[in-house]
Amino acid sequence: MNKTNVANALQKLTTPLLILSLVVLSACSSGPVRRAPVENRAESALPPSSQNQVPQVKAPSGPYAANAGQAGYYTVKPGDTLLQIGRNTGQNARDIAQWNGISNPNQIEVGQVLRVAPPGMNTPSSGSAGVISTPVTSGGSTVSTNPVPAPSLAPAGASTTPIVVPPVAPMQHLQRQTC
Repeated sequence: MNKTNVANALQKLTTPLLILSLVVLSACSSGPVRRAPVENRAESALPPSSQNQVPQVKAPSGPYAANAGQAGYYTVKPGDTLLQIGRNTGQNARDIAQWNGISNPNQIEVGQVLRVAPPGMNTPSSGSAGVISTPVTSGGSTVSTNPVPAPSLAPAGASTTPIVVPPVAPMQHLQRQTC
């Protein structure tokens, strides 16, 4: 066989194979295009009449609703989680859930009032208390005590003068309150 005959035979075989493969590939790629449905939830979430209105804030709810805004209690805001509330108040999220009888910590509602201070802890009735201090008075009073004489290290006959210690003011008791 001649080289040109082989080349012609290969060309005759490859041309139909190339056309057949193009037909198969085009058949696979054609067909109806099914796109995923896209839903705009921002517009469909509100009825048309209320889309321009400001959303209303829910009134405080829960067993501690009467304590809303007081020290030791927290009103849940949109986007709050129990873990975040615990971090902000310095408490453990598990403790907050236990104090409020929450079985599922993922289900808290906006406006719900939660106790964030341990039960039995004295929480002031108004949220204005921060640091409680006791005033120190210096009325010029002197403390006189009769100390027991200590053995003297001075030679006999030398005079000793007593050491006078000024009175010490009582320590102030500070009480820190978490918000």
